[in-house]
Parts: sequence; structure tokens; C-alpha cells
Amino acid sequence: MAKRAAAEQPLDGDNVAASATVQVHGEGGWFKSYRVHIDPHDLVDGAIDNLPNPWLDIVDQEKADDWSKFAYVDFEWPAPIELQGLSIHEDTRHPESWPYNCCLQAYEDGVWHDLAVSVMGPGPWHNLVLPKPQKVTRIRYWITSISANNIWTDEIRVIAAKGQ
Repeated sequence: MAKRAAAEQPLDGDNVAASATVQVHGEGGWFKSYRVHIDPHDLVDGAIDNLPNPWLDIVDQEKADDWSKFAYVDFEWPAPIELQGLSIHEDTRHPESWPYNCCLQAYEDGVWHDLAVSVMGPGPWHNLVLPKPQKVTRIRYWITSISANNIWTDEIRVIAAKGQ
């Protein structure tokens, strides 16, 4: 695997991630526990390269193959926000585990809708930018594939549209 080099910087703008109710989940089917083993607040604390452990425990790592890591972070606000995009940071201590496919979805009328689907860039920061701001109250950042048996995403910034 080629070594990744810094490519992107986080988006400028107001980070509203910490004002949301934040949860982390694993999708059923391959998870033994259906549980992600990190504190969701560690993902919105503004610190990078600081997770004390990966998202998955050893049993869930062994049950999953390298192509189907379905884990996600769910953000929900009490009132709508104007979403511009996400800036996601991968722990630089574990580049072998950086995801390479991800999806940003919004929850509306009881259904998840794709807002952006992306292949990750070559550096620890990856941005998902919407073509125009989208009014949302609930979103999820869904990691759909990684190249090693764990997830070390350690910071997610939800960027509101300018002037909100």
C-alpha cells in the first residue's frame, strides 16, 4: 500500500459538532456486540491523535473482513442547521487503518439519504463538502470500507454554512 501524505486541511467555518447529540454505532450483520468501543465525545473534542483505543474490540475485528467495516457516527441537533460539510481526521499513529470509502447521509422523513459519497484522500484530513448548504437536523458519517482491521478516526468537525 502506498504511504499517504498530507493533502487536505480541515474546512474553515463554525464547527457545530459538539452542539449535537453524538453517538457511534456498528451495523448489524457482522458485529458480535453491535457496539463501537469509543466515547463519541472524543470525536468532537477538538483534539487529534488522542484516541486511547480503536473503535472495535478484538472479537469484532476478527469477525469482519477488510471490505465491510460498517460503523458510523450519528449527529442530531434540536433545531435545523445549515450544513456545509465535514472535516474528518484519521489518527496519524495508525495510517494502516485509514478508511478509503465513506458516506455522509441526512435523516429525513424516517429515511437516510445520501448527501455525499467519497473516496478518501491521501492524508489524515479528509473533507466532504456539499455543493450547496443543506438544512438538516440529523446526519451520519458512515465508514463503509477500510484497509485494515480497525478504525482510528479521531476527530469529526461538522461545518455550518457561513452566516448561519
